[in-house]
Amino acid sequence: TVSGPETAYLGVWFDPEHRGPGVKISAVLKNSPADKDESRLNVGEFILAIDGVEVSNNEQIWDALADKAGRVVELLVSDKPTKEGARTVKIKPINRGQWSNLLYEDWVEKRKRMVEEWSNGRIGYIHIQAMSQSELRKFEREFYAEVVGKKEALIIDVRFNGGGRIHDELLTILKRRLYALEQYRGTPPFTQPFQVWQKPTVVLINEFSASDAEIFPKAFRDLGLGKLVGVPTYGGVIGTYNVTLIDGTTFFRVPVTGWRTLDDVNLENYGVKPDILVEHSPEDNANENDLQLKAAVDLLLKELSKK
Repeated sequence: TVSGPETAYLGVWFDPEHRGPGVKISAVLKNSPADKDESRLNVGEFILAIDGVEVSNNEQIWDALADKAGRVVELLVSDKPTKEGARTVKIKPINRGQWSNLLYEDWVEKRKRMVEEWSNGRIGYIHIQAMSQSELRKFEREFYAEVVGKKEALIIDVRFNGGGRIHDELLTILKRRLYALEQYRGTPPFTQPFQVWQKPTVVLINEFSASDAEIFPKAFRDLGLGKLVGVPTYGGVIGTYNVTLIDGTTFFRVPVTGWRTLDDVNLENYGVKPDILVEHSPEDNANENDLQLKAAVDLLLKELSKK
């Protein structure tokens, strides 16, 4: 277990080319402390000091933020790397978990915008972060509010999803089929079942899709619901439970259940293969060049052009 003071985060990135004095802000994370009216920081500004301690783009900045999460700190901020004309900004930094959540929300929002732009608003996008009940509720909200009745196709993204157990609930939603139309006098007809989805759908997978995030795409394809795009999944499909030792702090996972397909394929160490293989290079990841997402959009647009 790592111990010691936790580093706090202001919600900004620093320009690595600026070596001092101070640190130069190169980007501001949406909804972070630096993005709030009362503590706003701007791209191009310089943070010269934290709580009276001068900082530069080295260990100083992190030392000054150690153990400051949730506590108000004072920043000396200027539009140039000098104290002349500088202003004081009171800001409450966040912890690593909060920072990670904001990074995730920003990552998803960027991909929603990409899909909207590339498809001219025709395709919906939903990322499932984990196969948990809270993520299932989130999927249902987005699916029925933003996709059904509004989009012509859908991308479900389970990349970077470590698993859980909601595959059956997701498949139940997606595999429902239209069997009738109901209509009240003087009103438009509506479907039975209500808000049914029978439009082109693609699931995105990668090497960080694990456990239930492998069971779901495998079953999705086997049921004929659509194709998979990306790279083979992790290959960690097995049911486990926690065992805690007598010291109360040491624990490990014990495997108890396995998963096999109807043709007797053991999914443990298997790795679900995509229908369309699209790999990302380190440069693609660094530049957020999401080739897998683009391939999914292109595939769905091709399907829509046939209708």
